[in-house]
Amino acid sequence: MIKFHLRAGVAISLVCVLLVPNQLALAHTGYAPIPIFTFTTHPDFPMEDFVAGRLGILLQSYNPRFLFAAYRNLTGAKFTSAEALAMKRSWEPLLNNRYKSSIAYDRFETNWREKWFRMRLQPGKDPAARTQFERQIYAESYLHKDGHYVFFENCADDAFRKALLTLRRRETAFGKHSPRVQAWLTAQDEVFENCSDAGRASGTHIPVAVADREPALVRQDRAYQIAAAHFYRGDFEDAVSRFSVIAQDPISPWRGIAPYLTGRALLRQAQFDAPKGRQFDATALDAAAAALRSVIADKSRREWHEPAANLLAFIEIRLDPPAACSQLAERIARRGSISGSAQSLTDYLYLVNEGREDSMLPNKVCSPHDDLTDWLQSFSGSLSNRFQHSYSKWKETGSAPWLLAALVNASKNSAQTEELLAAANNVPHVSPAFWSARFYRERVLVQKGRLDIVRQELDQDLRHTEGLVNPLNQSSKNLLLALRARASANLEDFLQFAIRTPSGLVYMDEYNTKLTDDDKDPRDDYMRQQYAAPHFDDDAGAVLNNFLSLSQLAEVLQNPTLPDGARRDVALIAFTRAIVTENASLAEKVAQASIPVAPDVADDLNTFLRAPTKQQKDFAAVWIILHHPEMQPALETGTSRATAAGKIDSFQNNWWAHFKFEAVAGGDDPDYLYYLQWWNRLPSHLKPIFPEGKIPPPAFVSEADLSAARNDWNKLERLPLAGDWLASRTLQFAHSNPNDPRIPEALHLAVRATRFGGSDAHTPNYSKQAYQLLHKKYPSNEWTKKTPYCFK
Repeated sequence: MIKFHLRAGVAISLVCVLLVPNQLALAHTGYAPIPIFTFTTHPDFPMEDFVAGRLGILLQSYNPRFLFAAYRNLTGAKFTSAEALAMKRSWEPLLNNRYKSSIAYDRFETNWREKWFRMRLQPGKDPAARTQFERQIYAESYLHKDGHYVFFENCADDAFRKALLTLRRRETAFGKHSPRVQAWLTAQDEVFENCSDAGRASGTHIPVAVADREPALVRQDRAYQIAAAHFYRGDFEDAVSRFSVIAQDPISPWRGIAPYLTGRALLRQAQFDAPKGRQFDATALDAAAAALRSVIADKSRREWHEPAANLLAFIEIRLDPPAACSQLAERIARRGSISGSAQSLTDYLYLVNEGREDSMLPNKVCSPHDDLTDWLQSFSGSLSNRFQHSYSKWKETGSAPWLLAALVNASKNSAQTEELLAAANNVPHVSPAFWSARFYRERVLVQKGRLDIVRQELDQDLRHTEGLVNPLNQSSKNLLLALRARASANLEDFLQFAIRTPSGLVYMDEYNTKLTDDDKDPRDDYMRQQYAAPHFDDDAGAVLNNFLSLSQLAEVLQNPTLPDGARRDVALIAFTRAIVTENASLAEKVAQASIPVAPDVADDLNTFLRAPTKQQKDFAAVWIILHHPEMQPALETGTSRATAAGKIDSFQNNWWAHFKFEAVAGGDDPDYLYYLQWWNRLPSHLKPIFPEGKIPPPAFVSEADLSAARNDWNKLERLPLAGDWLASRTLQFAHSNPNDPRIPEALHLAVRATRFGGSDAHTPNYSKQAYQLLHKKYPSNEWTKKTPYCFK
């Protein structure tokens, strides 16, 4: 979609507010919601449907976590209910990862470290205590090794969970206000002081042992706290020794976890005490692996089997990464193999990711020796010979995953294409591969120019998207609509498929997927209603903005199949373009056609049509545009404005900025880029529709229409910023017609337009001229009183 990139910069003088060129101040510091027509990094919500096998159209750009879920379903190894829950837990940390203020504790997510913080931050605590507890729960430690820093989480969330649960049990055993409980809390504070580097540097925070006369439970708790403090402090040999003693105490409540923590301490020792130039200390690493294997072999310590297995996998990954990758791939490909935290999947995906930042592993770890890794690399396009390889694997296996891998990498010139097209056409509706096979088949047919077949088949498919075992989600439906639009026979046919319903609304990016109360804006309800409504997608914007003549835009606004909002947008765009390109005959034609679809502008449009002279008609057009900041000569695709018609938008989506046929900076700083020709930077969700990397003119657009559209762009490229254009024309009319009763309001609006529509530093100061004329000629007018400043 077309975007404004602006920065704030305001200074007040006696009469004018100085604006650095192209640095317009934002009245609102938040972000407008972004409508997502097709999610490109993950499937539609609820994502549980995807894991259950309702895949829709599978994209190469999906996060490997979801490509893995697709692979399992395509091979028939469907997820068990326990696995589905583990998968959900594995993707939830990716979503809604918005910054939370460190002050607004009451708005925190309720994890265990924050529960501990709120429990310890009791009323009356002094600022030093708050600082202490903040240091504990936000601790980040690091290892400085071989000239670089490796940051890690020293005290995990589970440590605070265990501390809180232990506190509750001891309060039950000894009483909430018992001196023994208070002594335990004091000792635990000492333990957590070692979580951060700052805490460790401030002194030796090791709890002292308790007297022998204390009950056994108190002594056992303290022994555990002392061992844990040494562990967090980095005294690993001492920690191993103390945890080993605890493991031998048959009545200690910490006997079960102690061997596991021994393995953890040995593992950290192996990392931190490695000889120079080595990743690990081999002796400590072998000892860690042996300790963890003993935990897994001990049936009495079943509670610690899974975390021990996860740490053992970590060790095995470092000892032989390629072998670990293949073993993990073969394990997780089997039904029932994912459980709990899905750590085995996380480990595998970590190894597959060649973009990871981990100096302890080689860049390329996973070779395609197993089917899952081979398919992931082939489907996502990371192999140079991916088409031929995928085709050969499909011929060898006859499997659905490899059919899709061959189809997604096929092109019109690929060998064996016809064989693949026939196979795709025979995939049954009940298969999780159906919609992907259909989409990639039709895409190849489009590339081959068989548009009649594409129209026939997609029209049939789009009539039967509901009530299937494998229904079509909204993202996938929008992909089919976009592909059908590309195959359109004429403009009317194109418009049937140019309007699409967003799959969701987000802030910032696809992973911030939930609009919450934290995101509230005074215009929130309006924005959600407008942005969620069916609207033109970006491919339609490329066609309407760049390949259609003004006369064709007039046809578009009269198309009765378009939603009223979309017709109104096109009407005002066509009218504005006709005015600024000085196409008088089409301006009248468009104005006449716009009256039924823009009733809020109808009176002013009639005034424009009835104006007796060219000068009066020109000013009538300027009057309309001054009152409607949503008017611009190009379509903003994806959404309507965040603000209602006729209102200034505080996100600075008002009128227009400079137009160029290529993306161009409005200054030396790339942050000021204003994209109109954004299809040269193809939106990611349209890349599956246009694998060539650009949106070409539709086949139904004639050379004459393309020439007319290009002629309009030549004029638009020379168009000043909206504020300057509006103010200069208002001033011209005001000087010639000083007694026109509309002049004071028009001058006020012209000054406002330079504030919210832009004013170039190299043009005359129209804002100041309009301000001075208004105050000089009309000092008592109500519009003069509403104009205390000008802007430049």
